[in-house]
Amino acid sequence: MDAANPEPSEQSSFKSQWLSLQLHKKEADFTSLSDINVLSVSWNVAGQKPTSDLTGESLRDFLDTSASPALVAIGLQEMDMSAEGVIFRESEAKAAPWEKLFLEALTPEAYSLIASKQLGGVFLCVYVHANFKALVTDLCIGTAITGILGIVANKGGVGIRFTVGDSSFCFLNAHFNAHQHNVETRNEDFRTITSQLLFYPADLQKPDQEPVPITIYDHDVIIWVGDFNYRIDLPDAFVRERIELKDWGTLWAADQLFNQQKRGNCFVGWVEAPIDWAPTYKYDDGCNVYDSSKQHRVPAWTDRILWYSKYVKNNFYQRHENFFSDHRPVSASFSVGMKTVTPDKKQKVVDDINQHLELVAQKRPSARLSAVEINFGNVKFGVPLVHTTTLTNDGDSIIRWFFIPKLVDTQISKSWINVHPHNGMLGPGEQATITFTCQVLRKAAPHCQADEILDDLVVLNIQNQIQERRDYFISFHGVYQRSVFGSSLASLVHQPYPIRLNRTCPTLKLKIPKELWRMCDWINTNGMDAHEIFIRKGKVSQLVVLRECLDTGKAFPADTDAHAMGETFLMFLNSLKEPLIPFDHYSTALSASKDFTQCKQLVGKFPEVNSNVFYYLTAFLRDILLHAENKLDPQKLSFVFSKVFFKTPPAQRDPKGGKLTRAEQKAAFVLHFLLPTNFTKVENATVVQ
Repeated sequence: MDAANPEPSEQSSFKSQWLSLQLHKKEADFTSLSDINVLSVSWNVAGQKPTSDLTGESLRDFLDTSASPALVAIGLQEMDMSAEGVIFRESEAKAAPWEKLFLEALTPEAYSLIASKQLGGVFLCVYVHANFKALVTDLCIGTAITGILGIVANKGGVGIRFTVGDSSFCFLNAHFNAHQHNVETRNEDFRTITSQLLFYPADLQKPDQEPVPITIYDHDVIIWVGDFNYRIDLPDAFVRERIELKDWGTLWAADQLFNQQKRGNCFVGWVEAPIDWAPTYKYDDGCNVYDSSKQHRVPAWTDRILWYSKYVKNNFYQRHENFFSDHRPVSASFSVGMKTVTPDKKQKVVDDINQHLELVAQKRPSARLSAVEINFGNVKFGVPLVHTTTLTNDGDSIIRWFFIPKLVDTQISKSWINVHPHNGMLGPGEQATITFTCQVLRKAAPHCQADEILDDLVVLNIQNQIQERRDYFISFHGVYQRSVFGSSLASLVHQPYPIRLNRTCPTLKLKIPKELWRMCDWINTNGMDAHEIFIRKGKVSQLVVLRECLDTGKAFPADTDAHAMGETFLMFLNSLKEPLIPFDHYSTALSASKDFTQCKQLVGKFPEVNSNVFYYLTAFLRDILLHAENKLDPQKLSFVFSKVFFKTPPAQRDPKGGKLTRAEQKAAFVLHFLLPTNFTKVENATVVQ
């Protein structure tokens, strides 16, 4: 194609992209605002179903429609904490009674359900007033799991987005990880949801092209309700004393969410109305007494509502005295400026933008980068390393920039490099910050292990309106630190020394990898009673330390958390170069999942090390299940471990599951080996029945 005579479609794409960006910046010039009322509610219902005591009338304390809100968003946490809910993520039977109850409170003559979505215990439903129902378009739903390894839906976020008139709305509900000390994990939950909860509206998708997502921040109005689980960092007795005195300022100064936000670790740019009411967590059942159990949890404002928008003004923010669960519900009312476009004014803005485009169309594209060589230094498995470069449009033209694959490549970079954003547009003098994240995960690890020296080059292309182009190159360098994560079982059994020493012993063959034994031994000594080990996440900082201990042979720290060890254990299995159940036996394993005898026979056909590890691990898990204090059951463990034992073979689609879904088939295969009825103990030896 002649750069001087670009095809009309390319010119049109350039113009439409620039026009869209400029219209967003100049929307105040052609829109008017009219206030609508929006009501949001957050409530952790502690896994309980609606009872006869809960009626529409009883909920009207916090589902107050006296102001006729145009939109009502209700977020529940711990709506369904059954194994099925946490594992299979959605249950119409659990959601329907709540939807019916909320509609009864709102009155069905005035309101109707726009959409609802459940992710394990997280449930979000949005209702619209009859006067605004016809204005609702572009509905889309998204979810993000923040549970351990993205496997278990005990924690996560749900989003419902849509347009009302000319304004886009996004409602979110989330349940972050619990416990006083897990601040770092909660911050990570925030980052995970804001980066991974995406929407894919049908009208933006084109055949044979990569799906185009809308992010949380691509909306005019964003309202987020949730049990964010941030606590108050003060002694329990002192907090209770301050509550009696209604000394909210002292408690607020020690609130984890407030302090983490202030430090830039979460919710940067988000707004929360002042809190002048008592903490909403944790109460004894059916009364107004804070936790009197032996745990004596410190009261906290775990239940919150925040927003991100220039169009929102808060009317009220309050808690409600409903004793149904150990949390009190909170609600917030907002006046929201809903946009209405004035077509004539918009057309004038469009004409001005197009006129300016024509004036600079022939200008040659030019740009500069603040950094073109990036050295990540020592790179360790799972540890993200971040560098940025600033792209400046130093010419007189408007430029569009994007990364392109190199020659025969299909991707813009190797799998251990993530580039964000991939593309954009800049006017003269404008700048964009491009972030490069180096992180070696499961798929990249085997290649990095083999190469050790990490090198890559990305190509940044800039072009003007008439498709005159220039290429810029950015190089990356790093040194990968050898790791058991991403290695194969077959290689690890020939590693009697720490892998970081790079000393193999081909003549020696261990029964199982020593790293697996080390983790099992630690859990056997320290973690068998840990509540929901393998279900609850551990401290992010400890995960890095434990991986380093496994790679270097160092002793595990004395303050190691059982949940961090459990997550490291799963991460090790999940990262194997080839999964524990070999690809060659994948389809057969699914077919055999209903029959224990067939499952046993198949395990006997695995490579020796895979068979050894499988029986070692399932025997270990059966021992864990003997400890009632950890609150685990065979169904939960079979689901979690099936996710790391099985991986779909490359270039293969999962076969149809018949009456059972594929997830259920995988879990059923593992479950056979966790049921004590299939095994007996004979003189300290486990014998398969």
